[in-house]
Amino acid sequence: MEIEVAGEIVECGVVRPDGPVLCRTASSHHVSVAVLAVTVAGSRQHRSPAPETYTITGLDTWTSYLVCVSATSNRDLTAQKVRASIRLTDEDAPGPPTDVTVNMVYNQSEHLTVSWTQAKPAGKCGITSNTVTWQLKDDDNVLGNETMDPTESYTITGLDPWTTYRVCVSATYLHLTGPEGDCVDQTTDEDLPGPPVTVATQVLSSASILVAWDPPLNPNGVITEYHINWISELGASGEGVAESNATSYSARDLIECTAYSFTVTAATSKGLGEASETAENTTDTEAPAPPAGVSCTSVQSRQLTVTWERPDTACEVTQYVVSYDGQVLWDNSISEGGTVNTNETSITLGDLLPWTTYSVCVSAEAEGSLMGNDGCCEATTKEEVPDGPPLNVTVVARTSSTISLQWDPPAAPNGAITSYLVTWSPGDGQSTTNDTELTLTALLPCTTYSITVTAATSQGYGPPADTSASTKSEGENISLYVFCTAFNSTDSEAPSSVTRLNLTQLIHEFSLEATWAPVTPPGNCELKYKVTWSPDNNEVGYNTTTEPHFTIADLAPGTKYNVCVTAMTEGETADPVCDDETTVTTRLDLHLEATSTTITASWYVPEPADSFIVAWSHGSDGDLTTVHGDSCTIEEAIPCTNYSVTVQAMDAGQPMDVDNDFIRTLPQATSSVTNLNVSQVSDNPTLDVTWSPVTPPGNCDLAYKVTWSYLNNTDVGNDTTIDPHYTITNLAYDTVYNVCVASSVEGELASPVCEQATLNEDRLALTLVPTSTTISVSWTLIKNADSYFILWGDGSTGAFDTVDATKDKYDITGLHPCTNYSVQVQAKAGNSQLKAESASTRTLPEATSPVSDVTVAQMKREPALSVTWSAVTPPGNCGLNYKLHWSYPNNTEAGHDATSDLHYNITGLDYDTEYTVCVISSVEGEDASPVCGLGTTIDSRLGIYLEATSTTITVYWNLIEGVDSYRLTWFDGEDGAWTSVGGETDNFVLNDLDPCSNYTIDLQALAGGQQVEHDKDSIMTSPMTPSEVTDLSLTQVGNETTLDVTWLPVTPPGNCDVTYKVTWSYPNDTEAGRDTTTEPHYTITDLGYDTEYTVCVASSIQGLYADQVCGKGSVVRPSVAGAVESLRVSSGATGWVRVEWVRPDGVRCDVQGYRLTWNTHTIPHLLPPDTTRYTITRLKPHTTYTISLQTRCGGSWGPARTVKARTAGKRAREGTPGHPSHQGKANRRLPPLSLTHAGLRR
Repeated sequence: MEIEVAGEIVECGVVRPDGPVLCRTASSHHVSVAVLAVTVAGSRQHRSPAPETYTITGLDTWTSYLVCVSATSNRDLTAQKVRASIRLTDEDAPGPPTDVTVNMVYNQSEHLTVSWTQAKPAGKCGITSNTVTWQLKDDDNVLGNETMDPTESYTITGLDPWTTYRVCVSATYLHLTGPEGDCVDQTTDEDLPGPPVTVATQVLSSASILVAWDPPLNPNGVITEYHINWISELGASGEGVAESNATSYSARDLIECTAYSFTVTAATSKGLGEASETAENTTDTEAPAPPAGVSCTSVQSRQLTVTWERPDTACEVTQYVVSYDGQVLWDNSISEGGTVNTNETSITLGDLLPWTTYSVCVSAEAEGSLMGNDGCCEATTKEEVPDGPPLNVTVVARTSSTISLQWDPPAAPNGAITSYLVTWSPGDGQSTTNDTELTLTALLPCTTYSITVTAATSQGYGPPADTSASTKSEGENISLYVFCTAFNSTDSEAPSSVTRLNLTQLIHEFSLEATWAPVTPPGNCELKYKVTWSPDNNEVGYNTTTEPHFTIADLAPGTKYNVCVTAMTEGETADPVCDDETTVTTRLDLHLEATSTTITASWYVPEPADSFIVAWSHGSDGDLTTVHGDSCTIEEAIPCTNYSVTVQAMDAGQPMDVDNDFIRTLPQATSSVTNLNVSQVSDNPTLDVTWSPVTPPGNCDLAYKVTWSYLNNTDVGNDTTIDPHYTITNLAYDTVYNVCVASSVEGELASPVCEQATLNEDRLALTLVPTSTTISVSWTLIKNADSYFILWGDGSTGAFDTVDATKDKYDITGLHPCTNYSVQVQAKAGNSQLKAESASTRTLPEATSPVSDVTVAQMKREPALSVTWSAVTPPGNCGLNYKLHWSYPNNTEAGHDATSDLHYNITGLDYDTEYTVCVISSVEGEDASPVCGLGTTIDSRLGIYLEATSTTITVYWNLIEGVDSYRLTWFDGEDGAWTSVGGETDNFVLNDLDPCSNYTIDLQALAGGQQVEHDKDSIMTSPMTPSEVTDLSLTQVGNETTLDVTWLPVTPPGNCDVTYKVTWSYPNDTEAGRDTTTEPHYTITDLGYDTEYTVCVASSIQGLYADQVCGKGSVVRPSVAGAVESLRVSSGATGWVRVEWVRPDGVRCDVQGYRLTWNTHTIPHLLPPDTTRYTITRLKPHTTYTISLQTRCGGSWGPARTVKARTAGKRAREGTPGHPSHQGKANRRLPPLSLTHAGLRR
């Protein structure tokens, strides 16, 4: 009997069951059924003796089959279908996707795009999903995956920049996932880099600081360069650029003693990243410049005042050192001054000398005792009256009516002596004189006079010098001789010694001539001179004379004499004055004159000589002759030869005086050169000159003078040589030269011999034509050359190339503008160099990009504008500057200038006027397009300018002529006040203001109560450091790894906003984290158990921090274990369930075991603490169970983890309905079979 099919396949993978449930397929290629005989698709396949199961193999996956089961017997072989059913074989997992491609997404550094060709399904149904997974290239840990509906592309997001990922793609059908296709490695795009780290500074000098850093922890690409920016405490900023591999940079041209803040920013191809944390340092102290304007003023006779200006230095000047000394003008002596230290910029020097020129120098001393150079001034103190009387007042002569006086100036005249006043009494006489001597006349004989001598300067007379003297009687003037002889004991005095003694040899005599300066005799006494002479200090003669000269005759020849001269009066002798001189050795006084071939000797004829023997020699040769007379000529002498000539005087055959001398004969011109030959050296611009050597006369030195000139006789060059050949180099091609050679004997030139020669051109004639980035090189082809080798370089880098022999030009490209390049071209024949020429040129400038970020700002207190802009990088090695033009609103130019800085202040503008300011980057005359901005000058002559602290505002303004008062009004939006100040005041300080408050200040200039000018401005007062936080409290939140931090809020000063910085650190003081908040509480999460943390809170207002307040808090692990992790169940055969779990996290005590319960059943004992798996058996089929697991820890139970599980169906047993043994009974059918599959349910 035919049995109906149990179900119908209505779509791929889905069965609509309308009959009994069939048995479950065992795999994708075979089906297990209970059979006696099997027919598949109407074809008998197998007969067997009543088996209970049968496996059909060789089927297709995911294919519906009609399976019929019939029973036969030996007696009845007719097959009856007792059960028929549709069977759907299981599916296979799909294959891998192919052609997997992963691409970087430009400018989206967090993305990668993935594309692939879809995997082929294993069965007749399609792919139900694709999964993309990704991980780091060298890491097995999967970072992410995404499952999606079937597609062939996907974009991965949330990746790290510049990181290489391994991306894999797989396909899934229902619950079966196929293998991954070929995984592909790809790198994300670059992004802006993170900040450099560990930025540190080191001071190098007073003008430079070294900045060092480590590369960013997240470079996010290839670092191309680093930008180092700095700003000084004075607001001056700068920037430098370092190469990509640099980790330090020296910031130069800084200001001494100035604090700088540095940041470092890395750059990738995407631009500049985040700046590093700030590093600060202060430049070293530098010796200050000389103080300016050093001036000596308020000069008195014994004091003067020195003033100066503070030197231009940013360093603190600790003191000024003032040093001085003087030159006393009345005696040119040096007056030692001294050194004085002061902190002021002026000082008064006292205790000086009158009429003395003082040099005063001031130097500034900076921190560290660094002393700068001096700034100096000079001043001469005023005169005073002399301190003392004239000195050494002496009576030098007396008569019966006169007294002659002499004196010396005072020891300290204190000025220029203008006159001397001489007074005497009796008689009350007085006289003035400019000299230091005076004769008093018309006196009385035999009278004693009291005499005073007083010196005077421009300031008056000083103290007098007193003396006395008596005139003589009239009879004492009758006979000077009698006086000098009879009254020697009191009235005669010794004369002074002679001076300027001079002794002279007499050439033709054995005599000495002595001369000296005459001595003035005292009074009217007779003066004589005694002259003594002696060889070796043994006196051999003396004589006296009244003349200041004396001839000592008949001395020994060649003898040294000591000659002394003594001045004498009657009975009085001065000290002798002596000198030494030697008499001549001979009286002949031989004199020689020479030509090139003669020597003439002449001499003095002493008496009684009657003949002279003349001998001469050179080397070993010589001759002699006897002459009668005073001269002799020696003939046939050899040129350029040293001769010795001796003359012996004879008297009747007896020798007298003899004299000897040496002389060299003069040179003599030689003959001209012969066989002159001039030829070109190869093809070089060189001439080789040769000639036959010339024999010089006598012992003369021979040289050759070589000259060369153009045909128009213009000299080109000359030189000398001692060889009969010469090479002339560095000549010009295609030029005719006239070459001359003249032999020369010690300056005596023979006639020159000349020859002409032409240089033929066979050269490269190298020519260079530059542009900004290229050089066009051309040359002349050289015969026999087979290639040309071109080299070029700029001193640090270079390159080369080779072209064949047909090329006469070459273009060098890719060069830097404004750079000096050397180019050489070599003509080659094989490996040999035929010619080589070099030349240099400079590439042309190239316009750079326009400037950017032009800012035109109004300057305070004057009608001026401050212009700033961003730097432009010049091309190559070009020089860069910036041109500025500013114009009125009608476009009329108001001015222009240029600068190399990145800022410029335009001054001298009109008030309240808008100017257009244009900045042009210029590279050696090549101008970029101008970039312009607008700026308006201040509208008031007052030029109000404000400076604020936290509680004060200082108001400055310009004084206006005719204004008698200024009225200030200020308010902060709520409160206000006003005041008035006088017309001579240019600033005012507003006190007791609120911090962090915006104030508007209005200033009126008043004249006679009327406003003549008005100005106003606004400014924010500075913040103020807040007070410390109080009542800091730390509490753990439950059993969590969290601390709740609270404190009392801080009341901010004024209108300031308070923030709180919270930091927490480990017990070893290593910081664990930080954050800021505006609330008086903060929750710190993700801490570690069993750890004590130090938590600090500091209140701050705009970066001004109060002292932090710290406390300690611990995070304690909970006393009981938590629930077990990841509780899972699985069921297999009928009647059992497998339970698996993971040990609970956060256990602070020993786990004693686990309690497992299901529905109302409980395991009667604890499971061991190391157990993570248990199988519950003897369960009912097709039953849902609630399974619970608890951890026993520290004597208590942790929370339960619960999961539900359902057991599988129960297989029919023999003898029960549905079992094959029950087939013969009426109306009985096979028991229901279960077909389970993902996506198929009963």
